[in-house]
Amino acid sequence: MKRYWEIDTLRAAAILLMIIFHVSFMLDMFMFIDVDLSSGFWWWFPRGIAATFITIAGISESLSYNRNLSDKKKRFKKIGLHGVIIFGLGLIITAISYFTFGQRVVLFGILHLIGLSLLLGYPLARYKYINLVLSLLIVSGGILLGEYRFDFYWFCWLGLRPARYAPVDYLPLLPWAGYLFFGLFLGNLLYPEGRPRFILPQINNGRVMRFITFVGRHSLYVYLAHLPIIYGITYLFKLIFPY
Repeated sequence: MKRYWEIDTLRAAAILLMIIFHVSFMLDMFMFIDVDLSSGFWWWFPRGIAATFITIAGISESLSYNRNLSDKKKRFKKIGLHGVIIFGLGLIITAISYFTFGQRVVLFGILHLIGLSLLLGYPLARYKYINLVLSLLIVSGGILLGEYRFDFYWFCWLGLRPARYAPVDYLPLLPWAGYLFFGLFLGNLLYPEGRPRFILPQINNGRVMRFITFVGRHSLYVYLAHLPIIYGITYLFKLIFPY
């Protein structure tokens, strides 16, 4: 099935920026550099990356759905099962982060969010303006809800953030699922019936572009691999250069 190089390129750019952020985060955590992650550029940077990633996931979901309208079983396998697998990987991240980061454990991070949002968006994947309205409502509701803190953890996945909880990765449904629904809107707007309504030059034949689109196609594997690699390297450097 034909892939669109522009989507894979955007996904590759997002994963590259995410790697840059995680390198900076790990260097700050091991006190090689001092980065203020609570305000300014370093606060907005990871959130912009996450919003881009989630929106692209929504575009890809709309493409998969519209390309398999006549095959319900294949459609669910490509979207529903994919969502379940990604959410399951998120649970593994939760377990690993519990032993790695302690109180900063990832209870509901980007993999949890994308996996569950793919499942929630599945019934609406072929619609345009319904998803736009949902996106605006979810993002607005999440922004309003983000002003409050709660004394329990059970609904942190929804957006009811517990007090004194400062995880290394936290993307609840409200507002972040709104970006996936926005991606569904964009997918149906720009790729109706799974085909682009615009013409772009085919520049994906060169060696560099083939590598970039390869990274974009396998961004999930790159995401899973880069975290332990970066953590391991920075931890090793901390052992060698403790001061």
